[in-house]
Amino acid sequence: MKLNKLTQLIKLLLLKDINFVSICKKLNNQEKKIVINYVVDSKIEDQVLNFPSDKLKNIFSDKQLDALNYYQKKRQLKTIENLRFANLIAKDLEEKNIRYVFLKGISQYGNGKIKNYERNIFDIDLLVDKDKLTDVLQVCKKNGFQIEDWNNNDLSDAVIFTNPTIKHSDGFSMIDIHLDISFKNSCSNSNQIFNKAFKTKTKQIEGTFCSLEDLFIHTLYHGACKGVFNVGPIFLLDMVRFIENKKVNWHKVKQDLKAFDLEQYLIDVLQVAKHFVDLPNEIQDLYKGRPTLQSDDMLMIMLGQPNNINLFSKDNERISQKIFNKFFSKKTFLFHSKDNFKIIKYLKSLMRSFRLFFIKIFRNKRSHELMHLRKNYSDLVKGLISKPKS
Repeated sequence: MKLNKLTQLIKLLLLKDINFVSICKKLNNQEKKIVINYVVDSKIEDQVLNFPSDKLKNIFSDKQLDALNYYQKKRQLKTIENLRFANLIAKDLEEKNIRYVFLKGISQYGNGKIKNYERNIFDIDLLVDKDKLTDVLQVCKKNGFQIEDWNNNDLSDAVIFTNPTIKHSDGFSMIDIHLDISFKNSCSNSNQIFNKAFKTKTKQIEGTFCSLEDLFIHTLYHGACKGVFNVGPIFLLDMVRFIENKKVNWHKVKQDLKAFDLEQYLIDVLQVAKHFVDLPNEIQDLYKGRPTLQSDDMLMIMLGQPNNINLFSKDNERISQKIFNKFFSKKTFLFHSKDNFKIIKYLKSLMRSFRLFFIKIFRNKRSHELMHLRKNYSDLVKGLISKPKS
């Protein structure tokens, strides 16, 4: 089953179009298995299980539906646990007068009316001041998070490249600590986020959250710019949820889009979002902008599985070239380190960032892309190895 056929099917699923059922009926067992795996990899099991039709029960096998139920419940449990620990950590930080702001997925629970636990939370994104990192880590440790990797380092004058990401001993919860926020080539935007943050209490969580407009910009930046649109359907669902939200101040959003050079990314997102939601008048002018790719191509990218190397197959060679020209070739990475600080697990995260770009390009033997990739990767590794001394 080709990628474009799958993504068109996922589009029908997200639209809750009854044609999703009629097409699935015609699939053979192997194709149905591919669809189920695709849904699980994309973390959208609830879209199938909550589809408004009982006919799906007669299309997919009990084993396949059991797999969807298993992963949905596992993700829901993760979400509940992350929200529970976010509440505990927020309370402890406030008692110690440590300023913080919840970001990204978990901040959506403070910024909108999310029913029950419909938006999965995979980690707790937390913005804090760098000079309070040691105190924040101790709060995390008190709540059962494992901070061993960071516990034995003097962090007072360290230049930290990778966010401290710490897991809970229960295996379900994880915290991603942000020490600074910047978009593309802009300077730090952390103070702006702190200054516009607000405290609120919802059914699921109580704490301090970034403003709705900052949340939109941060989500767009991570999904479209940093993630090169290749982060799966959840990003699209987040964008649709924002566009549906009547409280978004689009005037402020457009000011930030221009300031951070993110307008083109929203133009590209809107080419797909238009299929799922009516666009507000305030952003109609952006929709009319010139997209990087055709609407169908963007749809295939945004509805693909996260980190989808199939985008670089022979079938999608044209899209592959455009992605390289538009996004990858303009990425730059800077290295700097103090001798007394050890960069922890950085090579692993670096390799993960490049995984998307390697496999299919090597197989296709597109020499001009491969040479560019080798040069960039070689420079990165040399910079990593030559700088820090543990």
